Amino acid sequence: MSRRIAPAGRGALVMELLEDWADDQPSIDLAALNVHAQLLSRVDRKYLLTSEQAFDSLRLLAVQAESRSEALAVLSTGPDALSRYESVYFDTPGLDSFHQTARKRRRRFKVRTRSYLDSGLHYLEVKTAVARGVTRKERIEIAPGLAGDMDVRALSFVEACLADAQIDPSTAARLRPTITTTYKRLTVLQPDGVSRATVDVGLAWNGQGRTIRPAGIVIVETKSAAGTSPLDRLLWRGRNRPQSFSKFGTGMALTIPGLPANKWTRAIRDVREGQDR
Repeated sequence: MSRRIAPAGRGALVMELLEDWADDQPSIDLAALNVHAQLLSRVDRKYLLTSEQAFDSLRLLAVQAESRSEALAVLSTGPDALSRYESVYFDTPGLDSFHQTARKRRRRFKVRTRSYLDSGLHYLEVKTAVARGVTRKERIEIAPGLAGDMDVRALSFVEACLADAQIDPSTAARLRPTITTTYKRLTVLQPDGVSRATVDVGLAWNGQGRTIRPAGIVIVETKSAAGTSPLDRLLWRGRNRPQSFSKFGTGMALTIPGLPANKWTRAIRDVREGQDR
């Protein structure tokens, strides 16, 4: 699979191709997916691919599964295989969360609201790093009107999560919505029956009065308890390697000039090559 940056405007086409591909695969509901691949302890890898690479990889994965009589299935949560997501990330006026993430501080945090737009569910999520290689993610369901905002209950929840991670809980009161990401996601149960993969397309960042749409980029993330999934091996054979990528960190570095971005240099380069503003 060669490295070709898809032309601007190809985002809609890849969504159609993925929808058509997903329609040809067996479906699985969320409860069944969690039985097969709950993955409380897992290895995650992220790949930034062109539209062509992502589609070809999934097509080959399905062919491989069929040839081996293995089970591949696509998560079905509604009429469309691609589910719409919106995440609003919070940070302090000094961008404490971003700088801690960029410099990989031992104790760091990330706060966001995540909206599953097709199901109408909304959550406030707090992710904290409490030691090297150890992260904790907690969330509560919130009302639709609080997506991108925090009430007293939400503020108390964030304060408690930060305190548990030995991070100053007063930081919660200084958090403000900073950047919003929207995208569509396809979730796949891989042929080994225990690994997942997510495919994010149509990504857009909105922040600081700017909107960035890297139309030629597809984000593929593998999640495996065994360490290496069938899709990982297929991607490696195509000379695609995982890389450091954060929707929050990369988006902040792209929308706010001058922020440190060494951690995501490769990702930012790939995004700019596929960008359609």
